[in-house]
Amino acid sequence: MAMACRGAELPSNEIAMDVVRTYVLRTRLENSEIGGLSFVIFHSLLLKTPEERSKLSILSVDDLQFAKSSCQIPPKSSMGCKLEQVLRYESYQRNPLSLESPLALLSLNSWTPTFLTLCIDICQQLGGGKQPGIFRTGGDRDSILLLRKEIEQNGYEMLHDRIRGLRGGEKILDRKERMKALQLAADSLKTSYSGPNIKDCIEVADLIKIWLRSMSEPIIGFAFYDACLEAGKTGDCRASVAVFRTLLASNRATLDTLLDFLVNISDNKEITLMDDVNLAVVFCPNLVRNVDDDPQKFATNAENEKRFVAFLLDAKRRDML
Repeated sequence: MAMACRGAELPSNEIAMDVVRTYVLRTRLENSEIGGLSFVIFHSLLLKTPEERSKLSILSVDDLQFAKSSCQIPPKSSMGCKLEQVLRYESYQRNPLSLESPLALLSLNSWTPTFLTLCIDICQQLGGGKQPGIFRTGGDRDSILLLRKEIEQNGYEMLHDRIRGLRGGEKILDRKERMKALQLAADSLKTSYSGPNIKDCIEVADLIKIWLRSMSEPIIGFAFYDACLEAGKTGDCRASVAVFRTLLASNRATLDTLLDFLVNISDNKEITLMDDVNLAVVFCPNLVRNVDDDPQKFATNAENEKRFVAFLLDAKRRDML
């Protein structure tokens, strides 16, 4: 065996590089550890010139671990992943061949995902800020599933098309009038986008909740769960503010954007019928989640989770965040 190995010829550097390049190109968008490693190799090495590659240091063990855990790019959707992956997905969609270091932690930037800002903009323009029962009243289940599937398969094309239509001068009617108008106009409207579309603010509100609920780790990460419970036990919002300020910059920015929208809804509670407590009941399972997923702990901790989110809403209203 040893003699056979000695007699065997090792592949040339060119052949080996071709094999690596083919494998990396095939796997770099897999939502897996291999995908994360391949994505880093592609952007750190294969997009560089030979001169640039020669200046790169060898990836460290920490770099490789970070690549496996945080550099996976969801191939078509921002659903069902961590906030860091949402930011990476959106960054990749904007510039697939970016020369920025793939090992940079995007969550250190005060970025809010485009998905959330688009959904909030659409919801507001469709009258969500004054819709009775917004976020508590659900839309048609089949329609919501169809909208989610559209986002998972085709990204944000539907959201961009909807916001273009609204900014182009669509009248804000009440929900029943809008649905009737959309039905009557369905055959005559001709746009570049021909897929399913959002009919009203209830549907886009459902999409926001689904996006938050589908995250593999909530915006307020698992590591902060106990601190959230302790903050909920207090009698004021200062402890909740302290938890908020310990989050990464993108988590703070994303949560702040959401809270700003929810405060607007709560401030119109005479119309929306949704005050801070109602909104906290709806959103605490989506923002504060026990990693153990224990039903008994859920029942025990639900009140303090709700109080924590209500305190955040109050703090946002008072400009304390």
